[in-house]
Amino acid sequence: MQAETGDKCVLVTREDVARAARDVGVVEGDTLMFHSSMKSMGTVVGGPDTVIDGFLDAVGPTGTVAVRQPPLGPQITSR
Repeated sequence: MQAETGDKCVLVTREDVARAARDVGVVEGDTLMFHSSMKSMGTVVGGPDTVIDGFLDAVGPTGTVAVRQPPLGPQITSR
């Protein structure tokens, strides 16, 4: 039986994140940008830092990881 997306019984580690990134073709030196829902991953041991560290492991010391940051306050728009 395969776990469903977001199954809280699934424990996700830093190594799991790095392995999954490599499984989809991420290699050392890559630039990687991601936007993710933590709850869609299961239970991430260590929280968001685990996800970021796993991606950093996948791209290695010469790679770059970028994460989308939504606006924190009211947006200013020009007309």
